[in-house]
Amino acid sequence: MAEEALLENQVTYLYHASAKKLYNLALSSIGDQLLAEQLAIDAFVFAYNRLSDKSDVTQFRIKSARHLYRKTKKTLISYNWCGSRKLNAYETEEFVSCKEKNQIHSLLIVLNYYERFMLLLFLQQRFSSKQVAQILCIPQFIAKKQLYRLLNKAVNIWSQIN
Repeated sequence: MAEEALLENQVTYLYHASAKKLYNLALSSIGDQLLAEQLAIDAFVFAYNRLSDKSDVTQFRIKSARHLYRKTKKTLISYNWCGSRKLNAYETEEFVSCKEKNQIHSLLIVLNYYERFMLLLFLQQRFSSKQVAQILCIPQFIAKKQLYRLLNKAVNIWSQIN
């Protein structure tokens, strides 16, 4: 009985700390609500089952984001969706005004899946470049270089949108 209560407390704690962010990452990167929900749940469960220290939210978020990236990439390939798949319009609480939402959506449409995911990890999820490298399984210096190029590309696209 005490073990079940502990398990419930751990799941509740991790859910409140990261589940909504994980879902927003999935939704923003692929734009399909049903698929994003399924992939976010799968990533949450995978990370929970693989993490030994359930109190470490940062490691949980990294592990779940890594699994989300891998699973989404495999899913997109199996459904034969291209890397620059057109995003569907979606609603999240993070975007306040319609104009701002449309501009951000226009920016994300131009980027391919890898670029969208990396940009969202860095800007929306507030991961450091070291954590982005861990999630994408690339060396840290490459992650920094790609982030720098991606941010420059995003600034150029943003200036064209406005």
